[in-house]
Amino acid sequence: MRKRAKPRENWESVVSVSRQDFPSKDYEEILRGLNIPFTDQTIKEIIEAQIAYYATIRNINQKPTMSEICATMKRLIKYGRKYQECLEKMDDESRLKMALVMPTQFELWGILDRNLEDTIFVTCRAEDVLERWEISKKTRTDGRPFNLPIRTYISNLAKIFQEPTGKRATVSRDPKFDKELFELYGDKKYKGKFFDFVSLCIKKIPQHPILKNTTLGSIIEETLRRPIISHIA
Repeated sequence: MRKRAKPRENWESVVSVSRQDFPSKDYEEILRGLNIPFTDQTIKEIIEAQIAYYATIRNINQKPTMSEICATMKRLIKYGRKYQECLEKMDDESRLKMALVMPTQFELWGILDRNLEDTIFVTCRAEDVLERWEISKKTRTDGRPFNLPIRTYISNLAKIFQEPTGKRATVSRDPKFDKELFELYGDKKYKGKFFDFVSLCIKKIPQHPILKNTTLGSIIEETLRRPIISHIA
C-alpha cells in the first residue's frame, strides 16, 4: 500500500553555494582544451552561470512535492477549522480572564476578531490550493516538460561562448549518424565546439545527472532556437 504523503517541515527556498566548488583552473583547462580565448572576466561569467544553475537545480530537487504541499494544506485546514471553532465558541468569562493580561478588553476583542478573520482567510486559501491541484490533475496532458533551468544555463553559456570567439553558438549533427547503429553502439549524434563546451561545463556541476549525447544535443538545439533571457550579466 502506498504511503500517504506527509507535510514537509520547515523547508525554505534558500540554497547556499560555495564558490570554492567551482575553481577557476577547471574552466581555464576547458577553454584551453577547446582553443577558446579567455580573460578573467570570461572565467568569472562561467562560474556565475555554474553557480546560478547549481543553486536552481538544488532548490528544485529539495523543494516539497505537490503531494507534500497538499498534505500541508490538509493539516492547515484541519487545525484551522478547530481554531475557528475555539474562537467562535469562546464564552464571555474566558474572554474576561484573557483580558487580565491585555491592556483593555476592547483590544482583546479586536485581537480575537482579527485572529478569527485571518484564520478563515488562510483556511480558504488552503482549500483553494487543493481544489486547483485536483482540477490540474484532470486537465494535465503528458509530454516533455519545459526545462527552464538548463535552458537558461545553456543560454548563459552561449552568450559567454560568443564573446571571446566572435562566433554564434551552434551545434551540428553527425551526417553519418544512424539511428539503428546508435541504439546498438551508442554512436554520437551531436558535435561541435559549443556542444563540447556545454558538455564539459555540465560535468563540473556537482552531482549533476549524466546526460546522453542525444539528450543534451536536443536541449541545446531547442535552446539556441529559443534562447532564454538570463539575469547573468
